[in-house]
Amino acid sequence: MERILLFLVMAYMCVCFSCTPSKSELNQYFFDINREVSVAVAGHDIEKIKDIYNRELKKYKEFNTKQYLISSKFVELSLYQNRYDKDKQLLLYELIKINDDQYDYISIACNYYLSIQLENTSPELSLEFLKKAIVLDEKSGKNYFLPHLYHQQGRYYYQLKNYNKALFYFNKCLKTLDKSSIIFIASMHNNFALCYHKLGKTNLAIEETNKAIKLLEEKKNKVVEDELFLHYIQGNLGDYYVKLKNYSKAKELYKNEFDFEKKGGFMREITSSSKRLFSLYSLTNDQEGFEELIEFLSGKQDAPTTLSDKIQINRMLQSYYGANNDLQKLKIFSANGIKLNEEYNSQLVKNQIETSDLLNSYIVKNANQKYIYEKKRNISLILIITLSVILSIVIINNIISRNKKERELIKKQKIILEDSKKLLEQDIEIQEQKLKNLYLGFNLKIEMEKAFLDSLKSTKRNKEQDIEQVLKDLLLKLTNLIQIDKRNYDLKAESSLQNELFIKRLSKRYSNLTNHELKLCVYFRLGLSSKEISSFENTTPNTIRVYKTKIKTKIGLEREYGLDDFLKNI
Repeated sequence: MERILLFLVMAYMCVCFSCTPSKSELNQYFFDINREVSVAVAGHDIEKIKDIYNRELKKYKEFNTKQYLISSKFVELSLYQNRYDKDKQLLLYELIKINDDQYDYISIACNYYLSIQLENTSPELSLEFLKKAIVLDEKSGKNYFLPHLYHQQGRYYYQLKNYNKALFYFNKCLKTLDKSSIIFIASMHNNFALCYHKLGKTNLAIEETNKAIKLLEEKKNKVVEDELFLHYIQGNLGDYYVKLKNYSKAKELYKNEFDFEKKGGFMREITSSSKRLFSLYSLTNDQEGFEELIEFLSGKQDAPTTLSDKIQINRMLQSYYGANNDLQKLKIFSANGIKLNEEYNSQLVKNQIETSDLLNSYIVKNANQKYIYEKKRNISLILIITLSVILSIVIINNIISRNKKERELIKKQKIILEDSKKLLEQDIEIQEQKLKNLYLGFNLKIEMEKAFLDSLKSTKRNKEQDIEQVLKDLLLKLTNLIQIDKRNYDLKAESSLQNELFIKRLSKRYSNLTNHELKLCVYFRLGLSSKEISSFENTTPNTIRVYKTKIKTKIGLEREYGLDDFLKNI
């Protein structure tokens, strides 16, 4: 029963705490997944992303492990093309809940992505997610997203117009970037320039911008996005030349940016370059440039751009027609502007409500998840404790039962030993008595032999004695000697058998004893003195004492212990 319960407990614990890959191995697994997905994202290969997602989802369905649930959800994030998609935000909250801070890579990634999601609608909350991601990444020592996290924090402070602090984080980003990341390094130099421009250090801004432009121009295998970024930075350089009142250089840079975006159909980006040109034309009163720009913008009112871009285009048109006193078109674009602003405000409120709902939903779900987890964990603990208590009770009862049986067995053995001891003591007493009788018989025989010899000598000296009477006396004494010999022989025969058994036991235990020493042990066991033993062995008492000391040494008996008592217990 005890073994069965032990097996059940061990089996349950194995199920609960089954062997899985280490956290570092799984962090590396997620890192490799993200690198694979990033290649597909860079190539705009949505089908490849779907293949990776289906592969991880299949693994989850097959193995039903948390690892593949997380990896499939993580890949699913890349299927949302709009980085500010609300469904993507909800998926991020769900992924954070599933991960539960178990794997650093996922925790860092989700907090980073959420900070991007919320940077426009809830900057303070965005910063909270960002700070948590930075702490985790710095602690991991892996720099999974660290350069991008510092960049994001620099952007946050730039938006707060804390340009010195923004410079600090942009510089931290640059120091942690891989030297092969040309685009990101160029981006940091561009960010330095933006901060210097705001701080009134225009020459430094131009210097940093030229560094960025040089890096991008020298970059091999440039893609369209690289060219778009290069023209954007050149547009920034135009801003700095405007600050220096070098309007012709600024116009050249602005126009290059605008023409590239116009030719490539980059409608979102072209709004920014249009604003730059509009400001420059207003400053230089360039009517020809104005007319060309307004004509272009008027035809792009319904282009598929964001509400924010549409509002900015509309404002430029309102400003132009207002400055030129074209009241009819001003009225049209003013009405359109009001409509766009209302739509934008409505959308902003909606986004804030959705963000709030998502957060509340996440908090509630997270609380429920924690409650369910705690409940499951408590049930598991109760079950383990219950099984442990049952097992302990069974083991304790088993131990008590065994101890009871052992005590009873020891008691019985003690009784048997005491009985055996009594029988042995009785046997020794009998043997000692027999030995004494044998000893007395030997002495009596000696006395009879002496008396017999004295009688013979007396007869020889006194020839006048009665021969017949003398013979009768001698015959009587001779008969007594024969009787004594017979009695001694019987005692010796009876003792010899027991002595042989004793010698056999003793020699088996102490094989280093000689035959003569074994024989002497028989006498020592019977409690005979050295003098008595010497008379049997035809030697001196001192010799017997020497043998006794040698025997004690061989059997390892200390001096203070008696050899006689020791031999009696064998």
